[in-house]
Amino acid sequence: MSNQTEDIKNHEEVQSSNEPIDVKQVLMVATHQLAVIAWQKMGLQPDFITNKIHKDISQAKLAIDAANALSEVYLDKLDDAEKNALQSLLKDLKLNFVQQQN
Repeated sequence: MSNQTEDIKNHEEVQSSNEPIDVKQVLMVATHQLAVIAWQKMGLQPDFITNKIHKDISQAKLAIDAANALSEVYLDKLDDAEKNALQSLLKDLKLNFVQQQN
């Protein structure tokens, strides 16, 4: 399943629930949305609107920095598996950014 599909599914689950909105869940979805945009702006995935590759390293950096800053707000609220997944995602984004920058 693609990151975009997962994000849409998570968003739909949050919307369809009869429970009050969970801020941590919203922050996690927002972080993953920023990650998807970062992959696109690094030119590693097609833009979800145009379905074409549009590389923009400065926009990729902004998305990665924003995802990283946002994650710091809720990192201590995650269980170990969630924390590891998030840290792995951010590490992968940063490593790929360095590769794409060169």
